[in-house]
Parts: sequence; C-alpha cells; structure tokens
Amino acid sequence: MLDNNAAVSRASDEGQRLDLYSVIKDVAQQWISIALLTLSAVLLSFVLFSYMRKPSYVASTTVAVKNVNEDTSINSYTSEDVSADIRNAIDAATKLVRIIDSAELRGAVARKLEQSSFQGSVTSTVLNGSNLMEIKVSSSSASVAYREAEAILSYLSETSGDMLGGIEMNVVQPPVIHAAQVNAGQNIMYAILFGALAFIAICVLLAWWSSTRNTVRNKKDVISKLGSEPIGAITRDKKHGASLLIKDPAVSAAYSEEIRSLAVRLLYEMQKENRKTLLVSGAMKGEGKSTVAVNLALAMAQMHKNVILVDMDFQDPSLARLLNMQDGSYEDLAQYLEERSGGNKDSAPDLTKLLVSVPGTELTAVLNRKAVTQAVDKYAPEIAEMMELLKGKADLVIADTTSTVLASDAEELSAMADASIVVVREHFAEVKYINNTIEMLGGRGRVLGCVFNNMRNGGHYEG
Repeated sequence: MLDNNAAVSRASDEGQRLDLYSVIKDVAQQWISIALLTLSAVLLSFVLFSYMRKPSYVASTTVAVKNVNEDTSINSYTSEDVSADIRNAIDAATKLVRIIDSAELRGAVARKLEQSSFQGSVTSTVLNGSNLMEIKVSSSSASVAYREAEAILSYLSETSGDMLGGIEMNVVQPPVIHAAQVNAGQNIMYAILFGALAFIAICVLLAWWSSTRNTVRNKKDVISKLGSEPIGAITRDKKHGASLLIKDPAVSAAYSEEIRSLAVRLLYEMQKENRKTLLVSGAMKGEGKSTVAVNLALAMAQMHKNVILVDMDFQDPSLARLLNMQDGSYEDLAQYLEERSGGNKDSAPDLTKLLVSVPGTELTAVLNRKAVTQAVDKYAPEIAEMMELLKGKADLVIADTTSTVLASDAEELSAMADASIVVVREHFAEVKYINNTIEMLGGRGRVLGCVFNNMRNGGHYEG
C-alpha cells in the first residue's frame, strides 16, 4: 500500500524541478489562446493609439534661394564669381532656416491669418548642400497645414530681402498637402510592437504558471511525491489512431506489452490474497482511467481469465463508447439498480441480463448509457449485492469509477471492492489531489499502487 503520509511530507520538502519539455508543452498547448490574446492586444493598442495620438497632416513646399548681383556684368562674371554666388545662396538658405524656425515667424504668420497662435509646427531643411529649401508644416488639420504653409511663403517673399539683403527666393514647388494621415502607419507599427511584447509576456506568464505547477512529471516524482514505485508505467503510443485499445491492430506492440505487464502484475497481487474485485480510479477527469480499465480487462481476457468489466462511472459512463458498443442492445446498469431498489425485487431483471459479450474478445462487460447523480448513495446496498454476485461469476471484476475530484463515488465503492489502483497521468493533476485520492481510497480499502499513464518514452523518465 502506498505510504501516503510519507509522500505528502516528501512533496512538501522537495523543491520543484524545472522540466523544460513540460513547460514548452504547456505553452504550446495554449497556442490558440495565445494567438487570440495577442491579436486582441494588437487591435486594442491600435484603437488606443489612434484615439490618443492626434492625426497629423503635412503640407510641404520647396523654394530656391539665390544671390542677386546687379553690379557685375556678364562679361566680367568669372567661375570664381559663380562659386561665390553658390556659397552665398547656400549661406542665405541656411539663414532662412533659422528664420523659419524662429518664434517671430510663427507669430507673424498667426497674425497674418488672424489666428491667436500658430496652430501647427514648422520645419525647414537645406537639401543636399544646395540652394534648395524644403519647408514642412504639420498640423492635425489638412486645411490648417496648407494655409500656414502658404502664409509662410508669403511672409518670406515679403521680408526676405529686408532681412537678408540681395537675396531672392523663388518657389520651386507650391505647397502640397498629404491627404493621408502621416502617423497612421506609425500607429500600426506601434500596435504590432505592442502585440509582440504582449505575446512575449503571455508566453512568459504561461511558462511561469507551468513551472510552478506541482504535478507528477516523471517516475521519480511518483516515488518522491506519492510515496511508492508505480505499480506500472504506460508510455504514450505515438502510432495509434482514434483507438487506444490493445485489441486495435494499429496500437504499437510496445504499448500493448506495457498493458500486459501491468495486467500480469495486478493478477499476481490480487490472486496472492484471493482478491477478486479491482477498482480503477483517478484524481481528475482526463487521467485515462477508463482506457486503462478497459485495456487491463482486455489483456486479462487474452490470458484466458474470466474477467467482467463494470462501468461504475455514474457521472460520465464511457466504457460503451470506448468499446464501440454505444449502439448495442444491452441492459443498463443504472436501470437495473433502479429496479432492484424498488419494493418488489422479484420483478427486477436477472443479473445475467446485465452481462454482455464484447465483440471480437473473450471479455464480458456490464455497461451503462446514462449518468445518474448520487447513484452510489441511492443504490449502495444493490451495488454491494451485485459486486458479490459478480465475484462468483468471474476470476476478476474490474470496475471503472468516477474521478474523485468530481464525486465521492470512488471512496464509497472502494469499501465494496477488494483493492484499488489510481491512474496518474503525466503532468496533469496537482499532487495534492492525487494524494487526497490515495488517502481517500486507502481509508476504505487497499490501494495496490499508482499507474503512471501517458508517460513520455526515453531514459530521462527512468531516473
């Protein structure tokens, strides 16, 4: 029997080991949620950026600045004069840049347009060391940007001669307004960047959550956290299709052999103390207990043992579906128990009507179609009576029951069974729930051990 108190003590004393594969697997399994959350972050950030950042429109114009030399005749105009004029024009353009960037110009333009202030922002640049200047006016309104750009040109043409002397300014390109919002692309870029950061943050949080989960990740954890060597370990079968049953030819030979080895060990444990009823349980739904129960029964039937498989998962009966017998004709266990619990038991169907042969096997089963709440509480005497009758008809009775987190059925049924096993799926249920299950079943009967299910293959797991 599992030393559960020792397991709890060891589990609390030991630090959690980081299993990188399990962490990556947990994160990868959430890829749909990660994608949806990332997309939501991108869309939300784009909306927020678009709302918070005002639209920006730009009106641009290009002007040429040149030095007027009225005193120099064409005959005496030398190459040195040309170079000097170019240098003077560039120098004049540079001075105009400082004038355009000044608060004085912005105030003059505001007064010219009869505005309280200059509403946009203006920048000017000398193009490639030439006498060409580009002037840009940015504003949240396209019309404002255009009007202010025109007003700047008008003001400069009126005052540049007075301010710089001998300088002539010609408009090369009149103001042109960019119809689109020039920062719309920036909003998209920022939204994508925010989405990338959100993606990283989500993955980091999921990885942290996975690394802090106290689960059974390998066979060493079964020993240290649950207090005993596993009674059996079943490696996940990568070759199987829709079925996980050993009667399916598609299932790998290694998977089938692990099931048969477990069946032989359980038969030995049961027979050495003349035990005939075995309860298969697990902490949570999804551990694989029903599949393990069916495969154990099939393996023992292949050994020519008279085995009866009983579906006692009254919360979610699934054995008929696993055996592909959901459309078959058979007496429901729930209906049988209901009729047996009535006043006139003589009118209830005979137990033998419950027994149905599984096609293609030597296995006999008792199946159920419908869920029944609190069935064990309602029919405890009838279930106990049925279990005793089934023991007289078989070498071994294997009962699949409800996960302990969902209902207390397994605890009550363990008192009616000779022994129990607990199916523990790799990196699935929290250790506290598994230990509670072991303690709960052990308090009412004998727990033979844990079956470590869906284990990854490889030396890493052998410890």
